[in-house]
Amino acid sequence: MASTRSIVRLVAERAMTPAAVLTQLNDVLLKDFPRSKFVTMVYALLNPLDRTVTFASAGHNPPLLVSQEGSRFVESMTGIPLGIWKGPFSEQHLELTPGCRFVLYSDGVSEAANLASEEYGASRISRATLIARRAP
Repeated sequence: MASTRSIVRLVAERAMTPAAVLTQLNDVLLKDFPRSKFVTMVYALLNPLDRTVTFASAGHNPPLLVSQEGSRFVESMTGIPLGIWKGPFSEQHLELTPGCRFVLYSDGVSEAANLASEEYGASRISRATLIARRAP
């Protein structure tokens, strides 16, 4: 992860869009990663001036959009984990209404298990963000 983070910083200085960042990052990792390793991630650009977020996913858990209407996971059309093979990455562009939240989380959260070996799961993440949104 540490080396991927460093490469992301270098690539992000040159690439203009989230899909371009993931494409260039994937090209580097395909050359340097052992075949059995891969990375999933979401790369997002937030524009606070026009209240938009543009993101692309490389096989990562889908972001959660929480608004006054409720919550929904925002799936990417294309995007495989990095370091496996060349492939396209699609972008999603969202307008964030006042009070809206764009939630990113890792599989460490959704796959965390209790003593009965039950995973926390995506539905609990969704419910927890709705509860947190209503809290004072």
